[in-house]
Amino acid sequence: MTLAMIGATYIDRMLRFLLLTITGWAAGPSGLGVALLALLVTELVQTLTDLGFHRSLLQEKRLRRATVDTAFTLAACNGFVIAAVMLAFASPLASLMGEPRIEPLLRLLAIVPVVTGLGQVSDALLQRRKRFRLIAARTVATAVAASGVGFGAIRQGSPDYALVLSALVQACLVGGLSWVLAPYRPRPRPSGDEWKRIGPRSFRLWMSGIVGFLNNRGFDFIAGLSLGPAALAALRIGGQIVLLLIQVTIGPILAVAYAVLPRLRGQPDRFKAELMVAALLCSTLLFPIFAGLFALADVVLPAVLGEKWNSLAAILPFMSLIAPALYYHVIMSAAFFGSDRNDLLLKISIFELIATIVVGAIGSNFGIIGIAAAGSLRVYLLIPLTWRWMLRDVALDPKILVLIALPALISTAVMLAALMIIKPAVIESFSSYWWQATIMFVVGVISYAALMSAFVFVAIHHHKIVATIFKDELAADLSNLRQSLTLKIRMFNGTDVRQRGTTSP
Repeated sequence: MTLAMIGATYIDRMLRFLLLTITGWAAGPSGLGVALLALLVTELVQTLTDLGFHRSLLQEKRLRRATVDTAFTLAACNGFVIAAVMLAFASPLASLMGEPRIEPLLRLLAIVPVVTGLGQVSDALLQRRKRFRLIAARTVATAVAASGVGFGAIRQGSPDYALVLSALVQACLVGGLSWVLAPYRPRPRPSGDEWKRIGPRSFRLWMSGIVGFLNNRGFDFIAGLSLGPAALAALRIGGQIVLLLIQVTIGPILAVAYAVLPRLRGQPDRFKAELMVAALLCSTLLFPIFAGLFALADVVLPAVLGEKWNSLAAILPFMSLIAPALYYHVIMSAAFFGSDRNDLLLKISIFELIATIVVGAIGSNFGIIGIAAAGSLRVYLLIPLTWRWMLRDVALDPKILVLIALPALISTAVMLAALMIIKPAVIESFSSYWWQATIMFVVGVISYAALMSAFVFVAIHHHKIVATIFKDELAADLSNLRQSLTLKIRMFNGTDVRQRGTTSP
């Protein structure tokens, strides 16, 4: 079921990314930016007014019919209120932003909160009943249909409406299918007692939703309002490229870590071993991918999107600098989640929000490159805050995460240096962007694989020498990591299974 959800999420993300990039190619930075700004305003209004009634149902130990009906009534009314607000303020918002093209898009998107509000409770009931296969199938079906509508709009010569129509179709299909799949038919009978019971939890979920939205979309808002739609479009596509790389490389690893670590809470040695394995895999995959993005952005993007997106090629190197801090951030988050320290995760989100506002405001003074650099800097600013918490609450010295990532970091640095050295000669020798990218990709893979193989050889055959370099506690953690990896490799090859088969009675 988990694999079905992961696969469905990948399909949805890939289709969204394809539609975004093709729309960017067809509509250009300005046209895409206007559509993204309309979608951003819609998301903001929904977040500010979504009081979390449906999500509170997921945390109820026992559901009563009155509770479900109350949540449905409040969510549905909330959807109609949001739609009325969007219709009433579409023209003033367009005037405030100085972008008249956004007004018809906002009026069209006013349908989204209505269908979303009507389907939220049914969707929550599907999740509560763990109908993950149905949810995965619904995700794939709606993603394919919505993307088809978007591609159709582009083909018909209306690329400015492609993303908006796609979002509208997907919202309607998700809401409609949720009603069909969930065994619930609403009876709008709100209860004051039920509201008092689910109200406080809903308020906390509402607050966390606002903080999460501003952390995820804060820089988009700053770019759209201070620099215009074209800057927003470049920043959003850049962010989607980074997000896609994260999901393709370390997404499955983190999904497994979030599922496994909470079960090992009472086994500190196994908890640390699994966390270190996740750290090793994440660093091995994450660093070279982002280094390749740093080196190849100005080579690949003109071939894919055209010369009009040169501003995107200029900001991607700054966005790719996030890799080391991102590695630490995702492993730290998995550790706190596995340790049931959601209170610390909330504190981190609040500090991240403050950093988003401060560094985003400063970065906007330096244009789109300043905002891109601020996005990476924000994650680095969280490291000192969480370093002590890792040692105190997870009983894991954060220095071990640095040591685990060191081979990948060194190999990536050498790979990047090699790419930057040969890059001028490759560009001069080959006029085709695709040949340039292919040659540099092959050189990067070979150099990185060769260095990592050398590190693996040393770790396997000279691990005692490596252990003597570090302090006792760090050496013990490294030994624990090596034993865990050895066990997993044997299990993967079937060695342990055969041994157990020969010794069992």
